[in-house]
Amino acid sequence: MSAAISRRKFLTGASATLFAPAVIANASTQGVIRFVVPFAPGGSVDILGRLLGRYLTELIGQTIIIENRSGAGGNLAFNSVAQSEPDGLTYLLASETFIVNPSFMQTVPYDPVKDFKPVMLIASLSQLLFVNPSWVRDFAGFIDLAKSRSEGLDVATQGNGSPGHFATALMAQQGLKLTSVPHRGGGPAIQSVVSGHIPAGITTLPGAIGLVKEGMVRPIAVSTKSRSSFLPDIPTMNELVPGAVVDGWQAMFAPAGTPANQVERMNRALAAVMKLPEVHEALLKQCFEPIGGAPDELERVVRSDLEAWRKIVEKTNIRGG
Repeated sequence: MSAAISRRKFLTGASATLFAPAVIANASTQGVIRFVVPFAPGGSVDILGRLLGRYLTELIGQTIIIENRSGAGGNLAFNSVAQSEPDGLTYLLASETFIVNPSFMQTVPYDPVKDFKPVMLIASLSQLLFVNPSWVRDFAGFIDLAKSRSEGLDVATQGNGSPGHFATALMAQQGLKLTSVPHRGGGPAIQSVVSGHIPAGITTLPGAIGLVKEGMVRPIAVSTKSRSSFLPDIPTMNELVPGAVVDGWQAMFAPAGTPANQVERMNRALAAVMKLPEVHEALLKQCFEPIGGAPDELERVVRSDLEAWRKIVEKTNIRGG
């Protein structure tokens, strides 16, 4: 999607002590902070939220809880945050589904530009195509199987309108007989493949990497235009299926009307936490490409990617309810 996330932007500058806890904690709003996640536990957004939340709690001196609100392709969470009090206590952790849904669905209960304030573009990431190890050994074998089987292949995805759903559709346009089987997040989708209930899946690389390392699933392709630095020996989908390219990111938003000082406070706190060596290392270990930056940088990405995803929706002719 946007060129702003096409490269790694390392967050290894000045020490996080530039933003001392006492300074960041000195804010008028106190209370429990909610990070609303639009998918079930175990997926990449959930993983990211729990990692950052643990360190942010200590830094800002307030308890942070993760609230998983899966359903309706993420719209339950998006609408919940849009309708929340803009008091600096509620934030949305979202993936690109947040900006896909307005094109994918006939109606959505939120406007990604008008109903939210951008806080930070946290990380970019790839979607990973993987299989149960009992099926095929590589992407070429997957393609051959998907073309030759009369019934085709089912592919577990994070849900209707998810990046995995669109990646499946883009491959299907090139003659592969594939059917997206939606789940309520990446965690449940991965488990369907591990159990052997579904032969293949496409979820975020951060959500799947743990089971890849354990040998529970076999990675066979990534969705980005270039190979992933985390799995350099794994081909891109585009190498063998031209046009099958889907990039992704994860970001934080606040309800529209949230005071600017609260947005700035959270942005500074996130920047400080992401510069901690142990957090930066954990992000890379989990296959997140850290980005960071000011709120207006995320705003530009949202506006640009709304149009980019509109074109992908038109190309695949996938529509939701």
